Amino acid sequence: MRRLLALACILLVSGCGSSSFLGGRYDNFTAYYNTFYNAQRSFDKGEKATRERTGSVDRQVYQAVFPVYDSPSTSKDFEEAIRKSADVLRDHGGSKWVDDALLLIGKSYFYQQNYFAAEEKFREVVELRTKREDEARYWLARTLLGSLSYDALRDHLIDTFERERTSRTWAPFLQLVQGELLVRQGRLEDAVDQLAEGAQRVRDRRLRTRAHFLLGQIYESRGQYDSAIKSYKSAQRKNSDFDLVFAAQVSIVRVESAAGDTEAALRELRKMERDDKNFDQVSDLRAVRARVLLENDEVESAMDLFEEILRSEDRVTQDTKGDIHYRMASVYRDVYKDFTLAAAHFDTGSTSLQVQIDKRVVDGQKFGFEDPFVPWAIRDAREQKDVFGTFAAVASEVAEMDSLLYLGSLDEEAFDIRIDEIRRQRRAELSALARQQQQRQIEDQFRNGGAAAAADARNTSGGKNVGLPTAGGEDGETAESGFLYHRDPARVQDGFRNFVARWGERPPVPNWRLSSKLLATSDAQSEVPDKDLIKARQAAGNLLGSDSFGAEFDDVDVEDVPRTDEDRAAMRTARAEARYQVGTVLFLAMSRPDSAAAWFRKVITDDPDQPIAPKAYYALAEVNRALGDIARAEELQTALAEAYPGHGADDTETARDARLAAETEEAQRQYSVLYDAWQQNQYPTAATGLLALAEAADPTPVAPKALFAASSVIMDWAQTDSLSVLDPVELALSDSLAAWLGIEQDQ
Repeated sequence: MRRLLALACILLVSGCGSSSFLGGRYDNFTAYYNTFYNAQRSFDKGEKATRERTGSVDRQVYQAVFPVYDSPSTSKDFEEAIRKSADVLRDHGGSKWVDDALLLIGKSYFYQQNYFAAEEKFREVVELRTKREDEARYWLARTLLGSLSYDALRDHLIDTFERERTSRTWAPFLQLVQGELLVRQGRLEDAVDQLAEGAQRVRDRRLRTRAHFLLGQIYESRGQYDSAIKSYKSAQRKNSDFDLVFAAQVSIVRVESAAGDTEAALRELRKMERDDKNFDQVSDLRAVRARVLLENDEVESAMDLFEEILRSEDRVTQDTKGDIHYRMASVYRDVYKDFTLAAAHFDTGSTSLQVQIDKRVVDGQKFGFEDPFVPWAIRDAREQKDVFGTFAAVASEVAEMDSLLYLGSLDEEAFDIRIDEIRRQRRAELSALARQQQQRQIEDQFRNGGAAAAADARNTSGGKNVGLPTAGGEDGETAESGFLYHRDPARVQDGFRNFVARWGERPPVPNWRLSSKLLATSDAQSEVPDKDLIKARQAAGNLLGSDSFGAEFDDVDVEDVPRTDEDRAAMRTARAEARYQVGTVLFLAMSRPDSAAAWFRKVITDDPDQPIAPKAYYALAEVNRALGDIARAEELQTALAEAYPGHGADDTETARDARLAAETEEAQRQYSVLYDAWQQNQYPTAATGLLALAEAADPTPVAPKALFAASSVIMDWAQTDSLSVLDPVELALSDSLAAWLGIEQDQ
């Protein structure tokens, strides 16, 4: 009996060893509930907090399937997950949770953007060849994507997809990684199949909807509007991400409008406007409506709605304001041909847009996008502002000199009469501005009258404000004082002082530039101002929120008017040079040769004796050459040689610049066509064409770009199944092109 009992004890003790069946079960149990369970909880908490950092959807750039973050997570939960998972490896190295612990450590490092350490852990799991291998391969792919190790990622994906045992669960995840890689590299055509198949089969709803949205953007950029609408609608289904749903709905409206189905676009828009969830996006939706009207050639209605949005008190984001100003500027530029107003709106729009544009460029480079912008994005706000700002400044100088030269040409009596007319005109304009301001004040009082009257009734006794407390505390106080306390005189005065400290004497009104011009051209020669002048002065004082402008209004500065022959001659020279500069800006910077020709002709016609006239001839000849009228260009060069002997077109820097600009524009057009051929995998056509373009466009900056693109095309071509890397590339090169490239062709 004693022997049996001793044998039983020995068996029991040996069965509890870590290598035994019972011991292994016990080790797995304690490893999970003592350490790994808590590690998993900490990780889940940190992952949830990280996902909540995902910002709003930016419709100006391609939407990443996998969210990208500007900075690593600082959550202590990931540190806790790493520590507890390390305990599993140290204390329970023989348990079945080893691969899970390694995977959890790697994912924690991933969210901390410690990509080197994360990659190391995921590769360890892959080498274990357990059931977690496919998941580890997916996270390794995301790590290589995050670290911008695109070559290593490509090799990893090839190796993974060549395996026969890749599970159907994780294969779609890996396809989405490959699709995003191709998008980042600018290979949109190749990305479509991977994204479409991955989005169809992936089990993660959040990734599925983001993939459908990205697919919609790609289809839209390629003009496949039906497929784009279908993808955007798929992005909305069973999606709790409000920002993504809203972006998809707006995108559907944009696509339907671009496809010419204005009725469907407006119907979708009305549905969004009736949705209470979109209350805070009212101004954005109204701006979308205006853009739809604009695309439908309802220009006046669109412009009226744009102006109404800018004047409204609704919540209008800076991005929306910038977008509105940019589109209004485009209308003034393309439809009304009013480049001065276009310059003003481009200037205002750039202030709101450029910060975001710069951020998109930086983020695109940071996250490895070859070009993050979608085709319909606004990306040239600063360039348009600079170009049209230069035009507006020079054109304004020309207009001012035209007026001054006209006044300078009058005799004393006619000069005095004209000055009096200008005074009366300015008074009328000031009075009109004052009436507009008064009308706006009346409208504001009408809109806010009910609330203001109720507040006065509650807080006023016997004509004195007794400062009764409100039931709502601060909220009630804010409601009675109005938005930003605009009904509180003390706060308004504080705001005005802060404004002056920041902006000086600039009037705090939307049309301050016009008002300041009116103040600068007032009636100084009347010793006793008449009643109309006094009324205008008072009205302008109310308009500008200042009582100190009267002296400025009474001053008329006629000092710049050229009253002598010498002054008029000097100003005519300056005006001719300014006109020439306007034409140059229109031709070279704004690509508007027709408008530029008119300004160059003004110089030739009005000021043929000025030193700038020969250059105007040269420039006009180049304009005609750019327009394709070679015969007219040669006629002008002949006329130039006859009128100005000794002047040659080849000696003029402006003429060379003009010719180079025209050649660059044409080369860029050809480059775009060949680039599209490359994207459509037409490798022989693209490679041969780009090499020929590099030779033909040699003086322009397009030449080196074309040569580099040609080498990239050949590299892509070599990676396809149809061409071996070691085989010679067969290209149909002309003898001159081969000689230029230094290539010896077989005879």
